[in-house]
Amino acid sequence: MLKRIFQQLIAAARNVQPKQALLYAAVFCAFFFITFYLTFPFDTIKNLAITEIEARTGSKVTVASLSPLRMSGMEVRGVRMTSAQDPMRIIADIDLARFRLHLLPVFRGRVIVDYDLVAYGGGFSGVYEQRSAGRAAMAVNFRTSIFRNTISPNSLKITAR
Repeated sequence: MLKRIFQQLIAAARNVQPKQALLYAAVFCAFFFITFYLTFPFDTIKNLAITEIEARTGSKVTVASLSPLRMSGMEVRGVRMTSAQDPMRIIADIDLARFRLHLLPVFRGRVIVDYDLVAYGGGFSGVYEQRSAGRAAMAVNFRTSIFRNTISPNSLKITAR
C-alpha cells in the first residue's frame, strides 16, 4: 500500500512545474515559521530557566515577562533575584535583558549571542562568542550605571581558552 502511495506521489511530482514547486515550498516554509513563532512555548522556557537558576544559586527568582525578540532572540523584563532565607534581601533587580542568537554561525560550529541588560539606572551590552574547541570570547560595553564607578575601563574584553 505504501509503495503504491509513493508511486502516485512521484508521478504527481513529475507533472509539477519548477515555479509551482518553489511557490509551494515558500508558502509551506512561511506558514511553518509563522506558526512555530506564534506557538513557541515561552512560558515553559521561562519556568525552566527560573527553576535552573534557583537550583544553581539557591535564591528565589521571579520574572515578570519573557517574550520573543526578532525571530532568534528573547526579551526578559522584571527579573528579581532575592535570598531564599530572607525574601526582603534583593540580590539583583534587572529591568530588561535582551538576548539574540546569530543563526548562521551555528551551522559552522560557533555560537554568537548579542546581549543587552538594563538595571539600576544604567546597564551594559555586548557580544559573547563561543568557537569550536572550547574557546570563547566576550566583549562588554558599560553605560551609565553603578558598574562604571567600580570597573575601568568602560569597555572590557575577556578572552578565555
